[in-house]
Amino acid sequence: MSMSKGTKDKDTSDIEREFEEEMKEEKLPKESQLPEETEFEREYDKEMKGEELPEKKELDPFAEKFYELSSRTFKTETELDNAVNGILNEIERDYFFKDLLKKTKKAGKFLLQKGLKTFKGFSAFQAANGITQLPRGSLKGTLGTLAKAGLKEVRAGGAVLPVLGALGFEAGEQNREAWQNFANVCKESFDYLATNLNENADDPIDASRLASEAFIAALKKVKSERKTAPVQRMTRMAAAPTQKKVVNRTMVIALGLTCLVLVAGLVGSIAVYMPMVNNLQSQMTEKDNTISSLNNTISSLNNTISSLNRTNQVLQNTISQLSLNQSDISALNSQISVLTSIVYLNESEYLVDNQAGSLDADTNATVFNNILYYTGYVTVDVQSNSTTTYAEVIYSSYGVNYDNNVTVGTSGTAAFPVLPALIKIIVGNTDTVDSVTATVTATFYY
Repeated sequence: MSMSKGTKDKDTSDIEREFEEEMKEEKLPKESQLPEETEFEREYDKEMKGEELPEKKELDPFAEKFYELSSRTFKTETELDNAVNGILNEIERDYFFKDLLKKTKKAGKFLLQKGLKTFKGFSAFQAANGITQLPRGSLKGTLGTLAKAGLKEVRAGGAVLPVLGALGFEAGEQNREAWQNFANVCKESFDYLATNLNENADDPIDASRLASEAFIAALKKVKSERKTAPVQRMTRMAAAPTQKKVVNRTMVIALGLTCLVLVAGLVGSIAVYMPMVNNLQSQMTEKDNTISSLNNTISSLNNTISSLNRTNQVLQNTISQLSLNQSDISALNSQISVLTSIVYLNESEYLVDNQAGSLDADTNATVFNNILYYTGYVTVDVQSNSTTTYAEVIYSSYGVNYDNNVTVGTSGTAAFPVLPALIKIIVGNTDTVDSVTATVTATFYY
């Protein structure tokens, strides 16, 4: 992370005060009383060897939690996922949702407004949570995968992913500072995502692209800060006051030898890394060949698309030629009108029209027995000289066995629901002595 000018000034003043205190405690002799050159050289060599232990950097709370996970053993993959996601959720809360309205731009505010309409009835936070679920989920998936790789493969001494290596992870190490770098990537990723939301971030493709941009931007920033950190420390060391020292010919020779050792080390490094460079060049050549092959495939697909477009135009012309003429449309409209009327039970017809007859006591007669093709209902109107006269409807349809009778007496109407089936309508009486005369009218409504 970059350091503000005020912070730099404070660090410089602290260094100056510490140096002044050391000067008082040491009680250095005057220049004429300096020790022999050989003693001074030994002291100088001791400084050059850097025997002081490096400071142990403090981790922020999120990095500390990741670092603690590296010392734990997880029984199941679910337990590991829950632990990692718990930390990522905390980072997301502090670096994405916190001050979201202040950080996001106009396009992001359009997205949040869309969320209020999409999740109508929910709170503003719930709406923002829902409409940003896709980019946040994609980003957390990437970060979670890397975190688990750092907790499992790296700790076990396995191969280190290049992206983790760029953050300072080393196989089989505790990687304390590397976890701080990873936590910084997480924070920067969520902050970038909040700042660069757009109104299409709820689309899966745009959400994935935006999450990738956020991760790449955060990774570049943290890697850049890792590279500039040593330069800043060297600048502060150069700015700190130093005591003038005399270097003799022996020290010059020592420094020359040191340079020779460094040059030898550089040559050795080149010898080690040249095969790796050649391997990378081979991989690049293979990738270029793959890209060329894919471009050829794209060209072939474009030709196919052009051919399909021409075919589509021919089909469109055929459809135009096959369009129904006006008379066919009128006929179809008439059918639609009839069918619509049937749907609303606006059609009707007589099944029996004022059919008169007589029945012996305690007998019945079938007045209609035929197929009805629509769902609806039947009314049976009866005029008779007996109070025991009844109407009955019987049918079987779609697994329904229907048999119901209603007493209509000397004058009455009974209604029966019907399904498409063979319908039987019966009129009868339960008199025990006299015969019965009756007039029947049956109407079907559909």
